[in-house]
Amino acid sequence: MTIWTAIDGLIGKAPHRDLKQTLRARLAITFSVMLSLIAVGNALVLLATGDGRPGMLALTTIAGVTLLISGLIGVALKRPAVTMTLIAVCCVGIYAAAVYGNRGTIPPALAYLPCILLGFYQFWGPRILLVAVPAAGVLFASVCYFVLTGDGSTDLPVIAIAFALSFACVWLVATAAVFGSVQALADSQLREANESMARALADSIAAQRGKSEFLANVGHEVRTPLNGVLGMADVMHRVGGLAPDQAERLDLIRESGATLLELLNDILDQSKIETGQVVAEVLDFDLAKLIDKTAASWRPEAESRSLDLHVDTGGLEAGILKGDPLRLRQILNNLVSNALKFTDRGSITICASQTRAEASDGWLTTLSVTDTGSGISPDKLETIFEPFHQADASITRRYGGTGLGLSISRRLARLMGGDLEAASQPGSGSRFALTLTLQPGQLAAEPETAGPGPQALNLSSPIRVLSVDDVATNHIVMRALLEQVLAGGEVSIETASSGADAVRLAGEQAFDLIFMDIQMPEMDGVTATRLIRTNSASTGSWIVAVSAIEAEASARLLPAELFDAILPKPTMIAALQTVLQAWQSAGQDNDVWAETPGLARPSEA
Repeated sequence: MTIWTAIDGLIGKAPHRDLKQTLRARLAITFSVMLSLIAVGNALVLLATGDGRPGMLALTTIAGVTLLISGLIGVALKRPAVTMTLIAVCCVGIYAAAVYGNRGTIPPALAYLPCILLGFYQFWGPRILLVAVPAAGVLFASVCYFVLTGDGSTDLPVIAIAFALSFACVWLVATAAVFGSVQALADSQLREANESMARALADSIAAQRGKSEFLANVGHEVRTPLNGVLGMADVMHRVGGLAPDQAERLDLIRESGATLLELLNDILDQSKIETGQVVAEVLDFDLAKLIDKTAASWRPEAESRSLDLHVDTGGLEAGILKGDPLRLRQILNNLVSNALKFTDRGSITICASQTRAEASDGWLTTLSVTDTGSGISPDKLETIFEPFHQADASITRRYGGTGLGLSISRRLARLMGGDLEAASQPGSGSRFALTLTLQPGQLAAEPETAGPGPQALNLSSPIRVLSVDDVATNHIVMRALLEQVLAGGEVSIETASSGADAVRLAGEQAFDLIFMDIQMPEMDGVTATRLIRTNSASTGSWIVAVSAIEAEASARLLPAELFDAILPKPTMIAALQTVLQAWQSAGQDNDVWAETPGLARPSEA
């Protein structure tokens, strides 16, 4: 940091925002300091030598104090023009007193006049000449007048020196005019550059917004056919009775659909992170349980590939912490998924350790995933964290994937104030370590017995269901899913192909359950639900938002007072069964939303 950086901070200016004002402020404070030092220096010389006319020591001392106070006032007000105005007033008074006090000789302070005029010209520009030239002319004329009419004697050519000083003033001001033109040009170019960058930033933001909106629309359009593929495949899998080769083909359809959904979510996550739509939450959570649940979800796949999946949480000093458990689990899922993808034999270890953070009362927490897989070349370790990059182009063909998982994980880690690093050697496996500082938290006491998970429904009376969706395929999928979950019960299912149709049907008859698609042309699901809630026979119906928007975004964006639950697309049997169980248990203290990943309850915020 230079001295000018410190001065800029003191006077509240920034050269990258306004070069001209910064230069004016620097000039004002420099003027105040330098003139004060000159006055103090002159006073000390007069005091030491005893030279000078009577009253000159007092005048010099008063000048130094006055100039310093002028500078301090300008700094305090962050108004350099105030400083320079006060200095100009002081200089007029000081020079008038000096000329009168040195009648018949050249006042020593006159030697500084060219530099003072240069500074004033630099600060105020050419218009200051309208005042400065007459004032300087009067000053020099006064000196000459006192020399010609006074009775003092001097061996110095006073008039010649006065003329020399006046020409020095003209010379310096002319030179300042040259540098002033260069400064004006630089200022103009800086202003144009700032405007160009502002336009570029606005264009970039608009482009990012457009891309985000495009991807959101694409996500909705892709999830619609996926809803048909995964929903019907889930129903067929649940029904069973297929020949072994047909069951195998059905499993392939389900796995491929799930992979496609995962890739779609990765692309949407990357877009949201780039546009700043992802915000880290701060919740109390149990880190050890989060790690155990994550490992449990991947253990079947590891066992199917004869891989050992170990968990080591012995290094945790504080289990209950404050942070974003959803994002932490997303990072861990990405790391374990990658480890399983690139490990053919051996083991995968999830390890957690903690030490006290030096700068706070938090815990420096490290979560690592280590595998015995193929490893990564050292020169590729940073490349793998770039969007759409992988360590080898052939990896995409061999293993699949978009190359976004690690990029998203590192961005999420840095969003939470941490970082994600990798260490690896080809043939020796890899270690990915997430490091971040987490504050200690506190969870409410859990009930002794956990609430029941999704179970078969026992319908004691007929129910009426309304399925609202503008895509016919989604009606078929919803009917099949409902018939599977509500098998054995008396269920009447009607369909509406638009929000207006839904409002009409809900006004004609009462429905127990309404599954409302959110994104529909002409009248969307939110508008239709508001109309149903306010003026229809189904005001007391349980209305479930069926949304192709990610569950997290749906819970945040949809009005909490309108919907009783949110069901994501593609819709799976387990999620639907949980919603129906919540409907059946309505009015009881039942937090079934927490039991099913991907299911969301409307936000209470």
